Amino acid sequence: MTSSIDFFHVFASPPKFITKLSSLVLDYQEQSEVSKAEWIEVKAVQNPAGLYSAQRKYGLGPGEMSTILLAKELGANPVLLDDYRARKLAKVEGLEILGTVGLLEAFYLRRYLTDLRSALQQLLMRNVYIDQRLLDRRLRALGLPPL
Repeated sequence: MTSSIDFFHVFASPPKFITKLSSLVLDYQEQSEVSKAEWIEVKAVQNPAGLYSAQRKYGLGPGEMSTILLAKELGANPVLLDDYRARKLAKVEGLEILGTVGLLEAFYLRRYLTDLRSALQQLLMRNVYIDQRLLDRRLRALGLPPL
């Protein structure tokens, strides 16, 4: 997905996404590209002690919890989260949620991504956990053959 990294340049006013990028998803070259992307702004949580406290309270990892806290601090919506428990908490906190599949679908529907099936297959090949039944349902809903 290296050629797909700079998708947000196509928006007249790029949406503000707060997200955790995992080294499991991105290889070294892609991590380097992402770090140089103009649409990414690195922000620290304003209250690190609150982050640790929230992690203990909700049992989420630092990436998921900081994503939720930063989104609230910055007023960022939607929030890109895939973890089920993190999504559930973010909804309770009044945040809009967008997952990887939803983001890729949005790009496909806006014609910024021409081969949705290939993009989803790349995620599966990189051992990103996404239920293939969900992917097949989403592809069929768009009139595309399942994986």
